[in-house]
Amino acid sequence: MFRDMRICGICLVAVAWGAAAAVPPNVKNLRRTDVPPPVPAQCTLSASPGTVPAGGGTPSLLTWSTSNAVKVTLNGGKVATSGSLSVRPLTDATYTLVVQGAPGTAPATCSRVITVPQPTCSDGTICPVSCGTGLIPDIVTGNLIVLPVDRMVHVLLLAEGYTATDLPRFHRNSSNDVEDWMAEWEAIDVFDQFREAFCFWKLPAVSNARIVPGGAVEDTAFRVPVDSGGNVDLSDASALAAVESRVWSEVARLPYPPATFYPTTSGRTRGMAKNLVVAAMLYEPARGRSGFSGTTALLQNPMNANRTVAAAFAHHRTHEFGHAFARLRDEYIKLDGSAICQPRSGAWTSGNVSNVVCEKTCTGVPWSHLVAGGQINPGVQGLIGAFGHTEDGYHPELKCLMNGDKPGNATTYGGESELRDEDRMCNFCRELTAFRLFERIGVLSDTTTSYTAWQASYRRHFFEVYGFDVPAVVPMETPPGRPVFVPCVTP
Repeated sequence: MFRDMRICGICLVAVAWGAAAAVPPNVKNLRRTDVPPPVPAQCTLSASPGTVPAGGGTPSLLTWSTSNAVKVTLNGGKVATSGSLSVRPLTDATYTLVVQGAPGTAPATCSRVITVPQPTCSDGTICPVSCGTGLIPDIVTGNLIVLPVDRMVHVLLLAEGYTATDLPRFHRNSSNDVEDWMAEWEAIDVFDQFREAFCFWKLPAVSNARIVPGGAVEDTAFRVPVDSGGNVDLSDASALAAVESRVWSEVARLPYPPATFYPTTSGRTRGMAKNLVVAAMLYEPARGRSGFSGTTALLQNPMNANRTVAAAFAHHRTHEFGHAFARLRDEYIKLDGSAICQPRSGAWTSGNVSNVVCEKTCTGVPWSHLVAGGQINPGVQGLIGAFGHTEDGYHPELKCLMNGDKPGNATTYGGESELRDEDRMCNFCRELTAFRLFERIGVLSDTTTSYTAWQASYRRHFFEVYGFDVPAVVPMETPPGRPVFVPCVTP
């Protein structure tokens, strides 16, 4: 009998294994019915009060709660599953809570707009245009960074050469120069990604006369000189001093004037205000709108020679702003023999890192991580290297916002002289812009170590979160067969 039980037991096991191995054909779906589906995430978000007066003096309390949450973000930065935050918006502000739940469920989203009614902006008055919430995600941790308004980057848009008759075109018409400036700025992805860290102001300054190119400077609001070719020209010391005096007198009237400055030993950022950039739009009568060819300058404070503010002038809005904000350089190939490139000594630092350098070796350029096979770009061949010329310097990509339509482009590369892309910064310019933002808002506060810290902790996360933008394919040879692409060289 014992032996029979063993045999029977073996049979039972065999039957059980057989049942597991072969599902009868008439059984279409085997699943557990006692496990409920995952419950979607939910959220609530309130703002009290929902309307606050202009000026930032009255706070509003954001309060949120969630259920079934795995991850919660407020305006892109990670926060606790429930909480509150006191905010003081200067203009209408949108706050968005996104709650990620269990895998397979859709995220929940809750948004609230705090309304800030604004009085009419009178001529000669500094008025807010659009201010971010001051809430941005930290690149490394993803946690929410809450910037007080004085640590945000303030941008002052100035009207220059607009008479009282012209000022509606600056900021009142249904289509106006301030709106155009903002639209072009927002089209650049790296600015749009961190827009909540910026606050824009406008000054509809009244000029007594319009700008007349060439000759004496007219009775304009800021005395900006324009040469006979339509180019802003600040080469004359006395003319520059007049501009500096008038701009700084208005800077002092800002509700949040410059509070933090770069060291005076920081090369191209010496003494520069961190939390302010000035952008002057020049009325060009022939166009009936903002115009003339621009430039960028560090304007010295007449009351303190150790303090400057970066200012962008004239029509090429985002191009000039890229110079002023991120200290990017022009990537023109002029071939005019004027050497603008200075050899580097030592490591790349906040004070000397640039998108145009003398170095052309693949390992020596500061964008070596973007060259094919590098840390960030494992395989996009032939589009990132060291374009340029010994005197003018080398830059990372052929077509970029910081390039242009200079005749030397066609002379060097043939065929296409227009190498500016108004809507796209090259990858290294994007990176430097994000680096400058985190430096300007004080997250990377020590400029002696800020770029080293960026390389070690921020760079990889920046490209993981915001992506590597594959450059546009351009003709790789001119008609005579000369290569367009200039690869970096191995040491």
